[in-house]
Amino acid sequence: MKTLSERNVLLLTQGANVEGNYTNGYFYSEEQMYCDEADTLYDFCQWIDQVVGGASRYNIQKLFLAYMNPDDDELNTFVENLRNKIAEIKNLTK
Repeated sequence: MKTLSERNVLLLTQGANVEGNYTNGYFYSEEQMYCDEADTLYDFCQWIDQVVGGASRYNIQKLFLAYMNPDDDELNTFVENLRNKIAEIKNLTK
């Protein structure tokens, strides 16, 4: 899997919207996922929650590229910038 299908984007983002984070959201949508993709999607959801701090339907494709290509400097910069923005927003809401 090189990119997320629109189906997977919908399943992951809907699950996260209902459950509040991507790891729990994965379990919300798990039964609708294809078996050969499920492990990768679960690991990706954990990575979003633990490394990035969140995602949206607008950036999830680029985050998946970063997840699948951890040595890409441009994608790592994108992830770092997004992580900082999310942390800043979370600090403002405390």
